[in-house]
Order: sequence, then C-alpha cells, then structure tokens
Amino acid sequence: MATKNDITGDSISSRVATQSYRDGWDAIFAKKTAEQWLKDPAFQYVEAILDPDGWRMDNTSLDTPITRAEFNRRLHYCTILMKNNHDSN
Repeated sequence: MATKNDITGDSISSRVATQSYRDGWDAIFAKKTAEQWLKDPAFQYVEAILDPDGWRMDNTSLDTPITRAEFNRRLHYCTILMKNNHDSN
C-alpha cells in the first residue's frame, strides 16, 4: 500500500531524479581534486595555484577529492595566478 498524505489523501511517492536535481546534488556534495575544480566555470578566473597554502595547513594533497565548499575555503589561503581577461587584439 502506498503512503498517503494525511491532509490531501494523495499518494506519496518518490519521483525519478531530474538532471536539475543531479546537477544540484553534484554542486553541493560532489568531491573532485583541485585540478578538476579549477576546470569548473565558477573558478574560471584562476589560471593556476602557485602556492597551495590552503592544502598545507593539514597536509592534504592537491590530488585528494574535496567538496566545492572545501575547495573554495582552501583556495582563499593560496597564492593564485589569475587569468588575464583582456583581449590582446
């Protein structure tokens, strides 16, 4: 027997996950390496991490998969090379 909403009497059932749901889940919970996060459009301003101080504080390797929030927090402690967005033409 399906579970019913006590107020409306409608059946309660899980729906198939949509692409939007999967994208949102990945944005919050996905774990990637620093190199993979740097390819994310949110970090397009970063050319390279020159001095990874954010990874040194607990001896975490840049190759260790971490969440977006953790990457962002660690990136704030690093010396980075920013991309030049000026056209050279």
